[in-house]
Amino acid sequence: MQHKSLLLLLSCGGVLLMLFLLLTRSVVTGRTLVLDEALIHHVSTLEHPFLTAMLIALSYIGSTTPVVVISIVLLIVLYQCTKKKRDIIFFTVVSLCSVSLNVLLKSYFERERPTIITMIEETGFSYPSAHAMAAFTLYGAVTFLFWRHLKKRKSRRLLLGAASCMILLMGFSRIYLGVHYPSDVIGGYLVSGTLLTISIFIYQWIQHSIT
Repeated sequence: MQHKSLLLLLSCGGVLLMLFLLLTRSVVTGRTLVLDEALIHHVSTLEHPFLTAMLIALSYIGSTTPVVVISIVLLIVLYQCTKKKRDIIFFTVVSLCSVSLNVLLKSYFERERPTIITMIEETGFSYPSAHAMAAFTLYGAVTFLFWRHLKKRKSRRLLLGAASCMILLMGFSRIYLGVHYPSDVIGGYLVSGTLLTISIFIYQWIQHSIT
């Protein structure tokens, strides 16, 4: 059973990587631009003062300083709950790899941000979305680490639901505020999904090897 789970993880990582490469090719060749712009215009029809304020606040939560603070708090809670240093190491390494990978990818592709709608000012390149990557990595890793220590189905569903909402809302906020194309957000999800899946595979493989 353990070998099947590891194989499934590796397969999922391969599929996510392939999807990211296919999307990236379409982004680089400009094939996603028409759909990207159409989706931004469609999302703009949802504009409302309350929604705008909420998504600006959510977007701020996904920026560097709040993410660092949230990560430190979660690390403390995680250690208090599990007392396992390897969980802390996993969380830290995956988070640092996500940030570094985003910087490298943005520097390589140098995609300019959309200028169709600009509700907030952002600097730097656009592809893939750092907020989308950070959210997927942070809440995905938290879900993986806490899931094993939650025995009740209701608790697990609550954890999965909360993490999924944060990830999806973070991505939506970047499109709504006009600072990212939808393909930037999807690309961020895919590359973070690849990183997280492969990291979990390595973590589980090491655990299996030493037990």
